Amino acid sequence: MMKTHFIPFENVDFKFCITICFAILLMTGILKKFFEIRKLPPGPWGYPFIGHLTLLGSNPAETFSKMAIQYGDVFFIRMGKWPTIVLNSRDAIDEALNKMPEIFSDRPKFYSNYAINKMKGLVFGEYSQRLRLHRKIANGVLQEFATSKSSPTEYLVRKEVDLLIKLWIQSRDNNFNPVHDIEMAVGAVMYQLLFGSEINCHSDQSFIDMVKNLKTINEGASAGSFVNMLPWIRFIMPSKVKKLLERLELNSKFAEKCISESLSSYDKNHQRGMVDGLISAANKYAEKEVHHDGITRHQIYSTIRDFIGAGIDTTSTTLQWTVLLLSIHTNIQDKMQKEIDNILGGRGPTLQDQGKLPYVEATILEVMRHGTIAPLNIPHSTSTDVKFRDFEIKKGTVVFCNIYGIFKDKNIWTDPDKFRPERFLTKDNTIIHERADIIATQFGVGRRRCIGDTLSKRELFLFITSIYQAMNTNLRSDPNYGRIITINCKPTPYKIQIIPRY
Repeated sequence: MMKTHFIPFENVDFKFCITICFAILLMTGILKKFFEIRKLPPGPWGYPFIGHLTLLGSNPAETFSKMAIQYGDVFFIRMGKWPTIVLNSRDAIDEALNKMPEIFSDRPKFYSNYAINKMKGLVFGEYSQRLRLHRKIANGVLQEFATSKSSPTEYLVRKEVDLLIKLWIQSRDNNFNPVHDIEMAVGAVMYQLLFGSEINCHSDQSFIDMVKNLKTINEGASAGSFVNMLPWIRFIMPSKVKKLLERLELNSKFAEKCISESLSSYDKNHQRGMVDGLISAANKYAEKEVHHDGITRHQIYSTIRDFIGAGIDTTSTTLQWTVLLLSIHTNIQDKMQKEIDNILGGRGPTLQDQGKLPYVEATILEVMRHGTIAPLNIPHSTSTDVKFRDFEIKKGTVVFCNIYGIFKDKNIWTDPDKFRPERFLTKDNTIIHERADIIATQFGVGRRRCIGDTLSKRELFLFITSIYQAMNTNLRSDPNYGRIITINCKPTPYKIQIIPRY
């Protein structure tokens, strides 16, 4: 009987097997990707590694609005390494941020967010029980010092706006850029709310440094975004990272210096401003650090950075847009001034006058709509996998809320590109609150809404009413203004002329 010698795989072509295995793996990967894509919102095709970054242009929010026409009010893109969904309607934003707040209230783990206090701050911190307590404490201090009936806000704004008007009338020619003066005036209000009204902040080098710091941080925002979306860039172009970190370090050093000075002179029986209120809160919760919610003094102090940044920049930018738009549309100035004169006579405005000057308030709302200070707000992130509408969204997906798209939506606003305060008024000359509520999304939606929105609205009312009660402004430069988009949206530099009314 012959023996058969069987040699395994004797007649097998190994190259063929390897090819088949590779093809199976490739097809498996393709099919897996295909089914993942099918579960995502629709969206345009991007490029490998960089995603859609090169497609967004100088105004990403405007680009998103155009994309929404084709892909709907929820679509998917990739910002470098980050999977991203863009919400382009009020309904979509409300459905995500208000109806599913536990999932859509996180922040993306961007490089810059980690650089800012390791994502433990009030604005950029991860959403958690600790953050909720942090917000509660900060909001309580803000209410006590800045938005209560007995707050010094009205006194401080009155003092600073009087200085601003005097400076413009006495010290300026008829062709100047008002931006620096606006930043100093708004900054002075917040600085004194934080550290006490006894400070002569205009001669305080710390205050001057603070305003400069905010400018440099905004200037470095583009570098920060670049590194956020393409983290590997920091190994290839370290200068980008260095520029970002230098900006953030300036802000941190300023906050630490102010905290140290406040701590050294702190008196629990005489609280000068919000910083003393935060120190008091830190002391109150100090013993709970280990045994309760994990709140730390360092976290509470980080609130100072958030108040400085958001509290100054948003109000200042809105005022810059106001002066520009009213200097172009002098007929709207005239209508405002007629209402101010009829209601206030010769006295200055107070917070009690809010609600009595509907055309002034409508103009402020229209400035916020037209200027769109924060076109995409601060991005959110999903804290877990979630089914949103019919889509499956993964944990860690970046979420942009396209406020610009809402403010320019032709289905909501007639002639949205025109500056027309009357769109916020009824025939009876009262504010249309439904439309005012749309503008309130400028301050965020849901559980990450800016806690300083009431303070900002009060400041804007007092500043704008006081300025245009005292003077007219005329544009002395090209009216075809553009937008500078960094952290927020500022108008391109312009020049005005001042004409005193009295």
